[in-house]
Amino acid sequence: MTPEIRLLRQVARELALPVSAVDFGLECGLFSPEEALESHRGILRCMRRLMRDLEVNAAGAALIVRMRHEIETLQNELDRSRVGELNSRDT
Repeated sequence: MTPEIRLLRQVARELALPVSAVDFGLECGLFSPEEALESHRGILRCMRRLMRDLEVNAAGAALIVRMRHEIETLQNELDRSRVGELNSRDT
């Protein structure tokens, strides 16, 4: 186990999350080595809210967070595309 994973598991325990939340998050690609620990902490907090408030299990929470990120990325791409279209019409 890498030091980064150990640290993620420690953060999960601090947030009263099961360690499996980290494992499922890793499987879904939620944690990137390039991102800061605070970003990972935010992901784990979001997973905790889903698990606590909606009674979603750890696997479901990881999947929902990943899908939300993908939707946000697609929305940003769509917005940029629309801006590009508007700019090309003006010229």
